[in-house]
Amino acid sequence: CIGPKTAQAIVDLFGKDSLRVMREEPGALRQIPGLGKKKIAKISQALKEQEGMDTMLDWCLDRGLSVQEAMKLYRVYGVNTQTTLEKKPYWILQDLKGFSFKSIDKLALQLGFAKDDPMRIEAYFVEILKEALFQGNCYVYYSQLKSQFSKDLGLDPEKAPDPLQMAMNPGLYLEKDQELGREGDYRVYLSYVYRCEKNIAQNLLARLGQKNLQVKTAGEAILQDHKKDWVNRLSPEQVQAVEKSLDSSVMVLTGGPGTGKTTTLKALIELYESMDLKVCLAAPTGRAAKKMSEATARPASTIHLLLDLTPHED
Repeated sequence: CIGPKTAQAIVDLFGKDSLRVMREEPGALRQIPGLGKKKIAKISQALKEQEGMDTMLDWCLDRGLSVQEAMKLYRVYGVNTQTTLEKKPYWILQDLKGFSFKSIDKLALQLGFAKDDPMRIEAYFVEILKEALFQGNCYVYYSQLKSQFSKDLGLDPEKAPDPLQMAMNPGLYLEKDQELGREGDYRVYLSYVYRCEKNIAQNLLARLGQKNLQVKTAGEAILQDHKKDWVNRLSPEQVQAVEKSLDSSVMVLTGGPGTGKTTTLKALIELYESMDLKVCLAAPTGRAAKKMSEATARPASTIHLLLDLTPHED
């Protein structure tokens, strides 16, 4: 708010009382040339904010949070940081990234929250589902959640909310499992993950019936020339797989180790590149993408990089 010259002028006039005057008697600053009402008001406001931040920082550090964590909280909640932590600490897990359930839970218990507080239990389930999602799982079985709940939270398994109670949480979605051996169990999703999975499934089903007749016609004509080159390289099943790719917008190629998936993939690439189509290669992990690139002699990336996404992004 003030430059070095103004600061020096304040110190020259008020000496050791400078900070006290700025906090308690800001009107006295009118004696300094160049300081009007608006400028003095800005100085007072900045000092109040700084004082509030210092108080908040001390409070957070006393309760085990790091300086970085405290500043991250202050940037979002400002002067309401302490109030938020005291009343709704678990909300931080959905408002901010970079905080673990373990650290926030430790703080909440210090602040007097009960082990069986509904907010704690709800936040725990959401955190477990987020961890599962990062590992590639869209849902976790209710029976697994209930068992893990007891170990992690130190509570009697009967304290866990039943499926009906969980279903009342708009952030969760429960689906009764029909799989043999799991009758009566439930799949527990984060609601937005369930919606995404359902939309993807519907999109794939729609694409299964779609055909690009132009690509199919061009591909079938070029395919005959390729078949001559593939006689000694591809089995009849592999050629059939390549032909099948022309019939639909989506195809799943499966097979155990050594069954020729990579050879078939290379044949697919040859066919589509000979049709002057751009081929993008992507895999779930960086290691898989590297192996794909080495096997095909073409660039490959992770799926999330191809889609310009970053891990943990909503």
